[in-house]
Amino acid sequence: TLFGTGLSGYLGLDYVGQQATVVFSKLAVPGLSEIPVLGPVLFRQDLLVYCSYILVAAVAFYLYRTRAGLFMRALGENPAAVDAVGVNVFGLRYLYVIMGGALAGLGGAYLSLAYAPCWLENMTAGRGWIAVALVIFALWDPWRALLGSYLFGGIDALGFHLQVIGLPVSVFI
Repeated sequence: TLFGTGLSGYLGLDYVGQQATVVFSKLAVPGLSEIPVLGPVLFRQDLLVYCSYILVAAVAFYLYRTRAGLFMRALGENPAAVDAVGVNVFGLRYLYVIMGGALAGLGGAYLSLAYAPCWLENMTAGRGWIAVALVIFALWDPWRALLGSYLFGGIDALGFHLQVIGLPVSVFI
């Protein structure tokens, strides 16, 4: 973790503060974006947020409705049982680690192309560790993780809004 943070800081020195040339802009869903309170929160977002809605449903379906999802859940609980069925445990573990890395990369792309469209050193500010804690908090369930991410994100945003109205709130990023 420390090596990755240091390496990205060193390699990105020339890009600090430069605006991204391609960014994700917000898209409003006609009709749904006009719903009071929930409309702006859920339906005035960029494309990656809408893809995340679909991704949560797809992962939940995969985990709980497919044989491969059963194997994935069993890899963590009882890898010997997966091996006894004749499935390559090490191959699947590598596959899922690569898929997890790709999703983490997508999260980084969101930070630098939608959330704050520029490159900053330590841009993630520990959000990856919050994501790990969130998965544990959600008991490895995609729907609970979705709700927990809205809880954590809402509290994070609330701190900024409380500062805007003049309350002495400290926000660490």
